[in-house]
Amino acid sequence: MRDIRLSAVILAVVLWLPLALQAMPVYDDDDRRDPADTDDRAVLALADSTVALFPSDKVTVKDGWAELATKPYSEVLPLCEGERFAGQRVGADCSGALVAPDVILTAGHCVKSKAACGRTFFVFGFRTGRDGTTPTRVPASEVYSCKAIVGRKLDSQAGSDWALIALDRPARGHKALGLDTAAVTKGLPVMVIGHPLGLPAKVAAKGAVRDASPEAYFTTDLDAFHGNSGSPVFASGSRRIVGVLARGDEDFETVVKPDGSKCLRTKVCRNGGCEGEVATKVSEFIETLSRRLKPALPRSEKSLHAGFSSPSLGVLKDWACVP
Repeated sequence: MRDIRLSAVILAVVLWLPLALQAMPVYDDDDRRDPADTDDRAVLALADSTVALFPSDKVTVKDGWAELATKPYSEVLPLCEGERFAGQRVGADCSGALVAPDVILTAGHCVKSKAACGRTFFVFGFRTGRDGTTPTRVPASEVYSCKAIVGRKLDSQAGSDWALIALDRPARGHKALGLDTAAVTKGLPVMVIGHPLGLPAKVAAKGAVRDASPEAYFTTDLDAFHGNSGSPVFASGSRRIVGVLARGDEDFETVVKPDGSKCLRTKVCRNGGCEGEVATKVSEFIETLSRRLKPALPRSEKSLHAGFSSPSLGVLKDWACVP
């Protein structure tokens, strides 16, 4: 039977992070890393184009800076000793990625309505430095608001969960990430970048596709948690987005300590165990994004794609490229 006191603590966390409702654990070894801990420039470039979704009441803009309301991870949850990133701070609700100069891709359950979108800020640069400390503020220019919902779908029966958000202005200093339109197949190596449990950005680069047979989604063994919802999932080879993370297994297991108190330990799924982490396929939203992009292309550039069997896919292949 579930412990009532511990349940109350977890409920309080969910209320503090109201959008991060999809749980996800670790598979085999936890390979999450801070972007600052990698020397892979391509991965750093991908991370630079991802965003943290913050409630607007947790961001205060003043004198050219945006102060971010965060809390110590170790105080938000009753973590067991030795839990990773316990010294960092949490604040983000969900994750997202720049897929056009002024469009963010995220999960549909992260932005449930126009009103909810208006209460959300999209923050670039919420990631640690090489010293591991959590930023408490970012330049105000790195914070964007919602202009409109370009498209959104949340269909639990089909398993489709995505949203495209138009920002109040084009993102400066960040490149739109590319989309991989090739069919996702079982065994495809994948990686994810996002904000597990609202932490500063983390890269998990050792995943693979377990099952790609459903039409709208695929299942992976990526290491992901609450807050990773909306994270871009990349094909490791092309470094382009093949899906957007939507849901997964439970994050933690309850541990009873010798003194009778309880703490939370990261759940580990080994040898193919657990149900896996689910990502909505690019095919679910690519047409919506292409319709958004096509009017912005110059007439001469539109003609360059006349030879593609699908003009909208051709536009995306060249418009949003990863360096």
